[in-house]
Amino acid sequence: MKKSIRNIIIGAIVIVSISSMIYSKLKPLEVDGFRVEARDLYDYVEENGKVISENEVVITPKITAQVIERVKRNGDSVQKGDLILKLDSESILKQMETIKAQMTAYDEEKNSSLSVLKNQIASQSIQVNESKSKRDFAKNLYDQMTVLYEDGSLSENEWKTSKQTYETAESTYRQMQSSLNSLNAQYKNTTNASGTLEALKSQYATLELQLNDCNVVAGADGLLTEFDVKKGEMVSQQMPVGKIIDPSSYSVETYVLTDDISNLNVDDEVVLILKENGIENEFKGQIEFIAKSAEEKISSLGLIEQRIKVLIQSEALSEEVKAGYEVKVKFISEYKKAALAVPKTSIFKIEGDSYVYAVRAGRATQLKIETGIDTDSEFAVESGIDPGEIIIKNYKLDGLMPDKKVTVSNIKGN
Repeated sequence: MKKSIRNIIIGAIVIVSISSMIYSKLKPLEVDGFRVEARDLYDYVEENGKVISENEVVITPKITAQVIERVKRNGDSVQKGDLILKLDSESILKQMETIKAQMTAYDEEKNSSLSVLKNQIASQSIQVNESKSKRDFAKNLYDQMTVLYEDGSLSENEWKTSKQTYETAESTYRQMQSSLNSLNAQYKNTTNASGTLEALKSQYATLELQLNDCNVVAGADGLLTEFDVKKGEMVSQQMPVGKIIDPSSYSVETYVLTDDISNLNVDDEVVLILKENGIENEFKGQIEFIAKSAEEKISSLGLIEQRIKVLIQSEALSEEVKAGYEVKVKFISEYKKAALAVPKTSIFKIEGDSYVYAVRAGRATQLKIETGIDTDSEFAVESGIDPGEIIIKNYKLDGLMPDKKVTVSNIKGN
């Protein structure tokens, strides 16, 4: 009796197991699929790029001073001549006051000297005139005495006395005239003296220029960028404080490894990717410039690399960005137009041939395919499938086999 019950239980278990296996085999396998559609497929080299302006003016202060006011902000639109920074001018103004006082003192001293000389000249002129009159009188008297002496009407002593009187008067006159000439020369020299004053004026003019340079102005029309200087910071001629760029001449600048540059040419199309609000938007671009020589760059891993500068134009991108934006650049190395692209997760190998599972009549159908160019995640299929075919996305799915009944829970386009 016990033996019979045990056999019945074992039989029931076997029946349930067989039924479960049959149900499992007949139950459709749930798969994710995608619909094959023709689209352009390309393989690419990806680099990081930055939006720059080809026309830019570097803003560099002309003096060393402290920032007291930042009039404009980074990203502001400016016109040539607009005030963007004010620098501390206190020390310059103090120097100007000192030199101005020196020039005033110099002028006062000069005017005082000229006044004294003018009075001396007036006094000396009187003495010259008096001595001249005395000399002229002595000369006339001497001339008369000479006539009388030659006629014998005058003694020699009297004649000699008149002669000596005349010569003394002439000497006195000459001395007085010489002193007057000396005073006039001093007056002229003092009037024309300019060495000290000109030096002071030159120093003052230099300080005026420096005072004007305390107002840092825009050197061109455009957008203010890389302008991060703060109030209180020191700036100098050796330290640019920003740039003014022309937003109508944006380009994307990137550097490509020398190993990859041989595949690139001017006018080649590229794909630019700009990330905004977490969404990556693609734009088409075109290579406009490839440098003739490489530059040494440091990679994110700290390795020294030889890279070549490449500039890219994109009218569509220029409407969306500003200088300084980071952009991913995809340089297309291989391209196929209207390709039937299949994810690599769908393709498997059997004896060297490539296969995929297509969903036909509700079953997994194994199809042999020929593949072409590939990207990081896809292959272009040259033959073996048609547009609109539904392909199972993951060939490694448990239970997936040829002719397996399947149900597609999620169909996506590629």
